[in-house]
Amino acid sequence: METQAKSIMSTELITIPPETRIEEALKILVNNKITGIPVVNPSGRLIGVLSEIDIIHQITKKKKLKPDDFNDQIAFTEKVQAIEESTQLSEILKLFTENQYRRLPVITKEGKLVGIITRRDIMRVLFYRARMGDA
Repeated sequence: METQAKSIMSTELITIPPETRIEEALKILVNNKITGIPVVNPSGRLIGVLSEIDIIHQITKKKKLKPDDFNDQIAFTEKVQAIEESTQLSEILKLFTENQYRRLPVITKEGKLVGIITRRDIMRVLFYRARMGDA
């Protein structure tokens, strides 16, 4: 049986609500050394992802950046590729390599966020498999 997303995903998730301010999002990204954060509604349903590039785009639209601009609500990416827990590793690898994703949120059939797979998770599983002779 091939490895599924549920066995390689990270389940200790950092998430934010859509009303998060830019300054707070930046602190979360920097303090946790991550490049993106899933955006969820109050019931835990994935509604988007905020990435570093989303913030860069948002703040560089200003003619002259002021400290108050960081109090603006985040503008996140709403169209997000997500996978279900049962997605096979071969499909996950294909998605990462063909689309250059940095992360893939893992959701239930109802859209609730339950995990995330990052490039680092992929490297870890590939290294482990190589060490075990299962690559």
